[in-house]
Amino acid sequence: MPEEITLKTVIEHIQAQGVEFRGEFRKVQERIDVLSTTINNLRETVERNHRNLTVQIDAIDKRLDAIEIENLPRRITTLERSVAELTAA
Repeated sequence: MPEEITLKTVIEHIQAQGVEFRGEFRKVQERIDVLSTTINNLRETVERNHRNLTVQIDAIDKRLDAIEIENLPRRITTLERSVAELTAA
C-alpha cells in the first residue's frame, strides 16, 4: 500500500521547495545585478561619447566659421573683380 501522506510530509515538501525557490531567486537577483551594472556602464560610455562628440562638433563648427570669415570676403572680392572685368570688356 502506498505511503500515507501526512501533514508533516506536506510541510517538509513545501519547506524543501521554499529552499529551492530561494536559491533560484538568489540566482535571478545576481543576474539582475550584473545586468544593472552593465547597463550603468553602457550609460556612462554613451554619456562620455556624447560629451566628446559635442566638443568635437563645436570645434568643427568654430573652424568652419573661421574659414567662412577668412575666405568668404576673398571669394566675394574675386567675384566682384571677375564681374567688373566682364562688364568692362
